[in-house]
Amino acid sequence: MKYVKEIILGVIISFVVVPISVFSFYKVGVIENLMSVIEQIVAGVLVVTFAAGIGLICHAVTRKEVTPEGGKIVMPSQGLKMTSWLSKRRRTPVKKEKRSDFWTTVIAFGIGGAITIYIAYIFSSVSLSPEATFTLLTIRITMIGAGIAFASLFAFLAITELYAMWEYRKQVATDRKNTLSNLIKDFEDSFQNLKQATQQKTKERLLDDFQTRLRNLCCDYPWSEEKRVKIIEVLSYIPDRLSNDPNIDSHLLSLEIIAHHDSDHTVRMVKEKFLVELENLYNDPRFETNPKPMSLLQKLHEHSEEYMMKLIDDASSPTKWSTQRFQALGGNIELWKLETKDKEAHDRVSRYILRKMDDAARNKDDEAFRRLGTLDAIAKR
Repeated sequence: MKYVKEIILGVIISFVVVPISVFSFYKVGVIENLMSVIEQIVAGVLVVTFAAGIGLICHAVTRKEVTPEGGKIVMPSQGLKMTSWLSKRRRTPVKKEKRSDFWTTVIAFGIGGAITIYIAYIFSSVSLSPEATFTLLTIRITMIGAGIAFASLFAFLAITELYAMWEYRKQVATDRKNTLSNLIKDFEDSFQNLKQATQQKTKERLLDDFQTRLRNLCCDYPWSEEKRVKIIEVLSYIPDRLSNDPNIDSHLLSLEIIAHHDSDHTVRMVKEKFLVELENLYNDPRFETNPKPMSLLQKLHEHSEEYMMKLIDDASSPTKWSTQRFQALGGNIELWKLETKDKEAHDRVSRYILRKMDDAARNKDDEAFRRLGTLDAIAKR
């Protein structure tokens, strides 16, 4: 055990030296009233106990976290390095999962301080014997001091936390603004490089980087007039006729990225320019196993009940879809999205599939019956 000598010495002083000294002074006449001395000692012990308790609370609340051996030290960002005296006590706000406990503790300090001072005030009206007056006065002063300490701790913790939250949110807003500014700049640089390229190999290489920048723009940048202008620029860059373009897959991917995010705005924009061309690609035998045109068409038609039934008709017909095409695209008919959008419409489409299965069985069309069984399983996922 650590500090054994100190513990033994403390026990000797507290429980041996002090009692023997008090009793000796009383015997030789130095102390005339033993009970008065004992009351004063008790009062002193109460004062020390209150002070020690408050000291422990203050130390526990304001102490710095010790990094475990081998642990990673997380340094605060430059924006959170506040220079005021408040920031020296708490550099970052309390974590979200601990915020409720923190504010419960802080409020408890404030309420506890007020109650302690109120009880001390009540004690002022208590009538006691003259011998107990000193003890009562000591207790009152101690309680008032403790109440002030609790109230001060409440004010200190609340102010420092609110200040830290304000600084943190201000820094987050600044960082967010800088991030968006860098995102736009990266997008513009990549887009300009792509537009300036004249050779196919160069375009293919630059398109990979551009897809990443476009995805970042669509995913992370909130919808605004600036973003709308950028999307229009991209749509204008993509050729109106895609079937013979060597970069058709990249352009279709760009359209998917644009239509997938901020769809309330972008679907209409893509639909106005590319709906007819996507329908042509869907009907072009050269792209019968390419999933992108059909995926985009479902998005542009907003997975409507009528369009999903059309796809079911096409997919179940061996004359419209080859076996190879059904194997490649049958699982890409997004019936589950119709269920999310409109449960009743999804149920009607499911019943439509069953009716067509019944018709195929009656007409002994085994291939159509098998395909419709697959689509029925997809609808029930």
